[in-house]
Amino acid sequence: MDLYAPLTMRVADEGWATTRLRCTLHYTVTDPYGVQLCFPTVDAGEAPIVWTLSRELLRAGLDGLAGDGDVVCSPRGRHRTVVMLRGRHDHVALTLRSACLREFLTRTYRLVPVGAESGLVDWDLLARQLCSSTH
Repeated sequence: MDLYAPLTMRVADEGWATTRLRCTLHYTVTDPYGVQLCFPTVDAGEAPIVWTLSRELLRAGLDGLAGDGDVVCSPRGRHRTVVMLRGRHDHVALTLRSACLREFLTRTYRLVPVGAESGLVDWDLLARQLCSSTH
């Protein structure tokens, strides 16, 4: 089973120029630890741009600073959450309404409670993918 939640984020680049961007949160039981951020492309024929983030990181980032390294999540004021994606030379800050993220995560926890994730992972398939020469 999959869950979807369309929303609008504010995106700020390293110069802090902001723009609004539509995206969809996506959660699937076949990847129970992750939440995908799906961004449509300009060309309708192209697949969306997808970033997969830790469900636990997003939950922890609602209440305080969470993450280390390339992805950091934290509250911004009382009503917003920021997901900071950092690369070697630049970064981007994605700001969304905390209530939207909290409600979506609550739905994911109803579908797959904390601690039940590992029972849904196909470990044999994962091992094959990791050992594949094309992966």
